[in-house]
Amino acid sequence: MAAFALFSVLVLGVFSFFFIKYDRMIEERFRGPVFTTSARIFARARTVRPGDHVSARELASVLGRAGYSEREKDSPIGSYKLLSSGIQIAPGPQSYHAPESASIQIHDGVVDSISSGNGPLAAYELEPVMVTSLLKPASAPNASWSPIRHSQVLVNAVLAIEDRRFSSTAASTTCACSSRLD
Repeated sequence: MAAFALFSVLVLGVFSFFFIKYDRMIEERFRGPVFTTSARIFARARTVRPGDHVSARELASVLGRAGYSEREKDSPIGSYKLLSSGIQIAPGPQSYHAPESASIQIHDGVVDSISSGNGPLAAYELEPVMVTSLLKPASAPNASWSPIRHSQVLVNAVLAIEDRRFSSTAASTTCACSSRLD
């Protein structure tokens, strides 16, 4: 009987040790932000090619909506600089793209050329604009996301991300309909 009592105390001691250890670990994690990442949905990135009809201000507007800043190092996503002959784009460390800058030369509203540090480019893909995030950004604490203002395709896409049981027919409809959004 003494052996059983000793074994029980030993098991209870080991259980208590690990219970307290993992309880403290969980409590520490819950003190900080619970969700460090969020599901984000981006629009298709716009591709600029020589011969496209676009102004430098239009490109700056698209980049600004994507989180780029006019001043260097103000945004971790990237920065841009309007030039007299076009726009200089410098993706940052949190950019969707590689951190290689590009210069787009525009004359009379038409893209003349696109170049990077490695030479001329046939095309340049701008930063995709975030359509929605499933967590509210700190900069917009009172912003709300209403599915009524968004298309059914977007609502289905959000549901597909969050619900792995989402039916394959609705998911295939989403894929088929996404080409109509262009």
